[in-house]
Amino acid sequence: MTRRIDVRVLTPFGAASGMGNWRTASRYAQMLRSSGINASVYEPIDILDACLSSGQRTVAIVLNAARSHQELQAFVRAEIPVILVMTGTDLYGALDPAAEGSKRYAEAEASLKAAALIVTLQTEAQQEIQQRWPELSSRVHCIFQTSPQRKPYAPTVSANSKTVRFLIAAHIREEKDPRTAFLAFHRAFPEGWATRSDGGRVPVRLIHVGSHQDRTLAQELIHLGAQYPGILLEGALTHAQTLRQITHVHALIQSSVSEGGALVVPEALACRCPVIASDIAAHRAQLGANYPGLFPVGNVEVLAQHLVRFIADEEFSRSLRQSSLALAPRLTSPAHERDALVRLVRQLADAQA
Repeated sequence: MTRRIDVRVLTPFGAASGMGNWRTASRYAQMLRSSGINASVYEPIDILDACLSSGQRTVAIVLNAARSHQELQAFVRAEIPVILVMTGTDLYGALDPAAEGSKRYAEAEASLKAAALIVTLQTEAQQEIQQRWPELSSRVHCIFQTSPQRKPYAPTVSANSKTVRFLIAAHIREEKDPRTAFLAFHRAFPEGWATRSDGGRVPVRLIHVGSHQDRTLAQELIHLGAQYPGILLEGALTHAQTLRQITHVHALIQSSVSEGGALVVPEALACRCPVIASDIAAHRAQLGANYPGLFPVGNVEVLAQHLVRFIADEEFSRSLRQSSLALAPRLTSPAHERDALVRLVRQLADAQA
């Protein structure tokens, strides 16, 4: 009789944090359980329980090479093979070449080399690891995050639109660069109004949802929101509430400086909400290098132009919707993501038999 597979999913952030790492860990555990594999999510405080109950066919999935370094090493000492999931703060933070020589870099690199398998959430990250650490090439796999298609679909800009709404869905921290989006929105619509392609005028809103993790930056954004017409800071919402917000806005703005592979992008595409995103590795991999809605990182002027065109230029907004529809099959197929994850887990579990 084949022994049951037990998977321990370790995330540095718990459910209360609302962080993307937790969402990924929770989704992975659900996918594995739906495939008949026992899976539990642990926070660092539970690491002893996760390790001490190990069995013959036990596998660990660890998120974040830097923040989970000690926990990953504990799994390795317990002879539990590890699948390391690389996050944005890993490859573009701890493992930034400029950080080489620091303790954080050393720990993240040690985690990378100790992992039995490595998962990136987008192809450019996979390629970077393979180029910088060629000896690890065979261990690296890319699994795009996905979101199932859902209704209602996001609205389109038309002569009947009473308000045009843009959304930022991200916790307030420098990596997400909400400042650029706020400044671009004000430059595009200084009075909170826009002109549609039919010549009509329409009020415009920029809605930000997410917790105030960086309090200094949050205070700056609150100040800008009070100064600039049309900006609303909603604060932290539940995941379900955020998904409902996406179905009520006309476009999502992703102005991040770095991302491992933001889940909110496929969540937007799942309800046909166009994305206007910074030109970074994760967004290029998810949306395509030639996606018309990309803008240079931190470039207020180009983002402002995109926002104006989205409302005033029917051809531009149509191109974003059409591109989004073309991308949807790849990023809205959770079965593909689940199968890829299950395949890696079974590969490590079978090696222990």
